[in-house]
Amino acid sequence: MASLQDLKEELGSVTASMSSIQKKVDDLLERQERLQSRKEQIETEIKRRENVYEFSSSDGISAKSWDATDFAWSSTLTDTLREKFGIVELRAMQLEAMNATLSKRDVILIMPTGGGKSLCYQAPALLGNMTLVVSPLISLIEDQLISLKNLGICAAKLTSTSTKLEKCYKAGNLSRIAIDEVHCASQWGNDFRPDYKILGILKTQFPNTPILGLTATSTEKVTLDTKKILNIPFSMLFKSKLNRENLFYSVKTKPHSFDGAIEDMSGIVKSLFSKQSGIVYCFSCKNCEEVSTALNKQGIRSASYHAKMEDLQRHRVHKSWLENEIEVICATVAFGMGINKSDVRFVIHFALSKSIENYYQESGRAGRDGRPAMCLLYYGFADIFKQSTMVMTEHTGLHNLRKMLEYCQNSTRCRRSVLFSHFGNEWTQELCNRSCDVCRDSDAGNAVSVSRYCTELVSILQKSTKSNERLTGAKLLEAAAGRGKLKTSDAEMKALPSESAQRVIVFMLLKDYLKEDFHFTPYSTISYLLPGPRASLLSKSDAKVHLPETSMEISSNSLRLSFAEFCETVSEANGKARASGVKRSLSACPSSSDAKKIKGRHSADNSDSIDLTRECQNESSPIVVEDSDDDFV
Repeated sequence: MASLQDLKEELGSVTASMSSIQKKVDDLLERQERLQSRKEQIETEIKRRENVYEFSSSDGISAKSWDATDFAWSSTLTDTLREKFGIVELRAMQLEAMNATLSKRDVILIMPTGGGKSLCYQAPALLGNMTLVVSPLISLIEDQLISLKNLGICAAKLTSTSTKLEKCYKAGNLSRIAIDEVHCASQWGNDFRPDYKILGILKTQFPNTPILGLTATSTEKVTLDTKKILNIPFSMLFKSKLNRENLFYSVKTKPHSFDGAIEDMSGIVKSLFSKQSGIVYCFSCKNCEEVSTALNKQGIRSASYHAKMEDLQRHRVHKSWLENEIEVICATVAFGMGINKSDVRFVIHFALSKSIENYYQESGRAGRDGRPAMCLLYYGFADIFKQSTMVMTEHTGLHNLRKMLEYCQNSTRCRRSVLFSHFGNEWTQELCNRSCDVCRDSDAGNAVSVSRYCTELVSILQKSTKSNERLTGAKLLEAAAGRGKLKTSDAEMKALPSESAQRVIVFMLLKDYLKEDFHFTPYSTISYLLPGPRASLLSKSDAKVHLPETSMEISSNSLRLSFAEFCETVSEANGKARASGVKRSLSACPSSSDAKKIKGRHSADNSDSIDLTRECQNESSPIVVEDSDDDFV
């Protein structure tokens, strides 16, 4: 007979075995659940495809081209585009995206700012039942509603208190869900919105309703993450070329003083864009007020626009700018999403943007009418640390800012190639055609060996660590110039111009010879500099940096000349394109009255759409705009 001890040991063994088996069972059940979910996704996708059109058996790709005009809805879509939107010629990828969403396919559409993304859900919405549009900003929603009303299209705002959506779906009336700025769903994307991350529930609740995600800024990594988050693994990806030939990109060193920066900027605006519309993006609400006040003193009609203003006041400023009563809006980066103003001649960043994605989107609000426009960024040393202390808590904040610094620090590589390679677009030098400051009038200066300067800067920081006196970027710059308690004794270092010393410090940050160390106080976050993880390698390397020798005044004059020459090039190209564009439009018009309308539109402003204000023909609302975040950033 087994002893009590033996029984206890056997009980322990049996319990352990059961626990192990239960874990395996739990793992298998979890795997079964995942496979079941995947099975349902595949079955739903197969059913959708079989019900829409025939696929080839070899690769599963549609036998019909997405830009075809012989779909069942093609004739109605053409009539809708012409009659409701005044459009007879579409831009790249618009027809493909519309045909795909009308075929009940899930779609991700990546199209540049001003490329016509909204049309890709607005026009299809008029061919069927309700389209739900999810937008990240109240201002964008209001702009959409106003624009749709001007086109005679009924639209309504849906809030969290409404039960309309479930009823529409059960009745078979929810045609599609369009998610604007869809990159906000991914933490790897710029402007991540937590509310967007839960939008994956839409596919669970409404599995038979196709999703159309739209964005101007999405890298391959962000796109894959977005598909996963939204539960649309089989979604089609349409990606138009991001290059806009009418935009001139330039980066300019920001003068040290605020007054100097304002004087430089106002000189460029008055000489190149007198009485024309523009946007100046500023770092903060307070900075918006300061810049606007300073520009008004310079004789440039401007107003500020930011989150701390009352809604009515913001609306008045926006309206005044749209109606050209003021020339310039000085705004925080939230302004501009969905704006319907095509004649913005310049977008100036008075402060550093926090990512390549943000900068591309913000600068893209210029020149939507196809005419020459300038995208100018003032690159200030102090702005680097203002921005880093703001984004350091974001998931990819410092990584994204680093990419932006590489764009600004660059003085030898085409601006466009830096921007578009970031998004994974193919690039050839011909696509720029001298439409950036580097390609048109490069003044990169000589590649100077700066190893001795780097070594001296590390030495200064090592001394500061030993003396328990932390140094900010500004304090390190001061020490490099031979001032302060920890000033350098190196004569060559002290003789280095301030702008060159700044470029050396940024170079060291980008190469990890230096690193930022953030210190939190009750009132602010401070960035201190320390030797970086690769500082010990300086003695074994020959670090070189391009140090421009051009003065501020010469740089501004060169920019004016380069942009004037660029305008001539674009205007000549636009003239040829406009002539051929009118011919294509006329050939598509069914009547002489339509032909006159289109000809007049093209000759007037070369835009791709006109406003047709009509009363709503019925009480139904084909488009519903929903806000997923009630906060205005």
